[in-house]
Amino acid sequence: MSSLDYRNRYLSLLLEDLQQSRYPSPSMLDRVEEAIRTMPEAEAYVETLLAALGRDRYMSPTMLDRTANFVNRMQTAERTMAALEEGQ
Repeated sequence: MSSLDYRNRYLSLLLEDLQQSRYPSPSMLDRVEEAIRTMPEAEAYVETLLAALGRDRYMSPTMLDRTANFVNRMQTAERTMAALEEGQ
């Protein structure tokens, strides 16, 4: 198995744990964010966060902030990639 395969497996395990956790710890969320390397992985993470927020009657301000901040980082990455593609 390649290191990329292990990294993908690691991220899958983290995302599965996140999906099952009602109140994920900040350290778990930090680990997931640190492991993300691609836009599809980022999208899967945001979908997981949004699903978690949707399950709660009273949304956690901390989770709302984390989700918004991560989406902002995704938007910055998308703009950067688009600018690089235009420059080619």
